[in-house]
Amino acid sequence: MIGFGIGIWDLGFGVGFMSCPVCFNASAVDEGVRASLNLGILVLMGVTGVVLAGFLRFIVSIARLSKADMAQADLVEAGLQDSLPT
Repeated sequence: MIGFGIGIWDLGFGVGFMSCPVCFNASAVDEGVRASLNLGILVLMGVTGVVLAGFLRFIVSIARLSKADMAQADLVEAGLQDSLPT
């Protein structure tokens, strides 16, 4: 299995073709690379913020529903279920 991987690697996909420009500090030379990297980081931070905000909203809504359900359960337990809003 390892020999097959090395064989594929030797088909012409050398180090120059597969190298990452970030790993070789291309952002220090090219302003376009630096700007695109910064934009990519900002986009990923925005997506992460939106997902975390969604989780927070979900947790808050669960807490509110749980609090309302507990208040209703207390009224039912006290025998005041007729005073519940319909």
